[in-house]
Amino acid sequence: MARGSELEFFSYSQEEVKEWVQKMNRMTILLELKADYSIHKLLGKGNFAKVHVCKNKHTGVEYALKSIDKNQLKKSKRNSVSTTLTTKTNLLSEI
Repeated sequence: MARGSELEFFSYSQEEVKEWVQKMNRMTILLELKADYSIHKLLGKGNFAKVHVCKNKHTGVEYALKSIDKNQLKKSKRNSVSTTLTTKTNLLSEI
């Protein structure tokens, strides 16, 4: 689907709408990322995340891209992991 395109969805179930929105939000991020960036060399990985070099296709500027495996994260019961990730997310949001 091209940027700026519109689709209409209809459902009688509020739960189904929530599920659609969650799935579309995940895909939208991936589609926009792949449209604007090329992902290159793996810099490092841990239990829940990988860090790659990525390059903006329009400007050529390189960045570090950290991707978090949400499935692995959900399996973990360690509170410190979610606290650390929340802190990192907040710090990245401020930059």
